[in-house]
Amino acid sequence: MRVKYSLSVMLILATVAVSWAQTKITAEFYGAKLSTVIDVVSKLSNKNIIWDKEAAGKSSTSVYLTIRQPVSVETLFKLALKEYDLTYIKQGTIYKIKAAEEALITIPPEVVKYLGKDVFDSFVSIIKDNISNTAEFKIYKASNAVYIRDAKENVRNVKKVVAEFLKPLQKEAEKLAKIEEEKEKQMKEAALAKAKLESMLLKKEIKVNPEEFKAIEDELIETLSPYGKYSYDPKKQKLTIVEVRNNFSKVSKILAKAQKIDIVTKCYYVRALEPAELL
Repeated sequence: MRVKYSLSVMLILATVAVSWAQTKITAEFYGAKLSTVIDVVSKLSNKNIIWDKEAAGKSSTSVYLTIRQPVSVETLFKLALKEYDLTYIKQGTIYKIKAAEEALITIPPEVVKYLGKDVFDSFVSIIKDNISNTAEFKIYKASNAVYIRDAKENVRNVKKVVAEFLKPLQKEAEKLAKIEEEKEKQMKEAALAKAKLESMLLKKEIKVNPEEFKAIEDELIETLSPYGKYSYDPKKQKLTIVEVRNNFSKVSKILAKAQKIDIVTKCYYVRALEPAELL
């Protein structure tokens, strides 16, 4: 079926009693009013179409549209409306033309990060529940976003509903983020403290038989600092000591006892010689 309308040519219509999604037509509109295009759709599809008060302001807009490849009447209807920022909602047997609005609604990544992917699924469900069944709807999981195009009031209502839905979730996510941040801070501080301590520690291994080790063990325990530690392998007769630098001299004296090394402190007196003593 071909529909042609211009300012100088009368419109020829043929009504059909089949689904408007099945009826295929080509069409040419040169300067026809948008209201005329909608009348064509209404008559070809046998649908009841009315205009919302705000949308009616565009009913006199001139339309320049050429459809050479056959499309359904429904497609022509949607295309003509979308071209002029309009859409429609279905109310029973009535198709109501309304001003359209589109939006990309996102959920903050930190909400999904700290509260899980199920939150995004709930987010999507809430949007679906608050748009019309004729709305355009696309989900972008990678960016935690949903695109919608619907009647203006529906889109604005969705934004309000989503904002209320996200408020407590954002607070909870922020709380969890702070807890994680504090944990990371503590871990970094602990790592720095450990590195600093390790840089202050000395390690020494000596051969000591079990009897010698038992003889010094109690004294060794008393002498080691809170950061010091020791281990003894009786099979290898190896004593391993790890201690801070400033306390290692005390530990060394105990180890010297175990190895039966005498630590002798010698004092020397130095005086200047008289000239006569040099002769």
